[in-house]
Amino acid sequence: MNFIFDRDFDAETAYEHPGANHNAQQSFSYEDLRTAERTARAEGFEAGRVRGRAEATEEAQLARAEERNDALLAVAEQMDALCKEAAEHRETLETQMTEFALVACERLMPEILQMHSTERASAEVQRCLGQVMGSSRIRVYLSQHALEKHRDAIERSIQNRHSKTDVELIANSSLEDGDARVEWDNGVMEYSFGKIAESLLEALRRTQPLPAETTEEGRKSHG
Repeated sequence: MNFIFDRDFDAETAYEHPGANHNAQQSFSYEDLRTAERTARAEGFEAGRVRGRAEATEEAQLARAEERNDALLAVAEQMDALCKEAAEHRETLETQMTEFALVACERLMPEILQMHSTERASAEVQRCLGQVMGSSRIRVYLSQHALEKHRDAIERSIQNRHSKTDVELIANSSLEDGDARVEWDNGVMEYSFGKIAESLLEALRRTQPLPAETTEEGRKSHG
C-alpha cells in the first residue's frame, strides 16, 4: 500500500540527535540493582549514624547541664551551710568577747575610778576653761579631794586663759572625786567620770543575750 508520505520520523529524530535516548523504558541488570541496594543501604546507614551521633551529643549535653546544675545546687547548699556556720561562730565569738569585756570592766572599773577620777575631772575642767570666752565670772566646783590634788594645775590654766576674769574654785561635798561642774555667764558644764563608767557597763550588759525562759515542765525535769 502506498502513502503520500512514507517517512520514518523516529529514524529522522535519531539521525538529528544521535546522543539522545529515545527508549523511554530503561532496563537494569541484576548487578545494577545490587549496587543501587548497597548504595541506598550505605546512605541510610550514614544518615542513621549522623542522626544517632546528633542525638547522643544532645543527650550528653543535657546530661552535662544536669550535672552542672546539680553541682551548683550542691555548692549553694554548702555555701549556705558555711555562711550559717560562720554567722553562728561569729555570734558566739561576739557573745564571748562581750562577756569577757563586761567581766573585765566590772573587775577593773573600781580600781580605774579610784586611781583616775580626780585626774579626769581636772582635765575636763581645764578643757572647759579653754573653751569659755568673754565671761565676767566663772565658778568651778570639784570634790574636796580633787580640788586639793589639782588646784595648782587648774589655777595655771586660769592664769593662761582668764587672768582678768573672776574665777572661783569651790569644793563641793556632794560631788564624787570624778565629778566636776563649771558655771559661767551663759552656760554650764557638768561631768561625771563615774556615770560614764557606769553607762559603759550598762551598754555591755544590754548586748548580752537574754536568758532563756524556764517553763514549768523544764523546772520539773531538772528537779
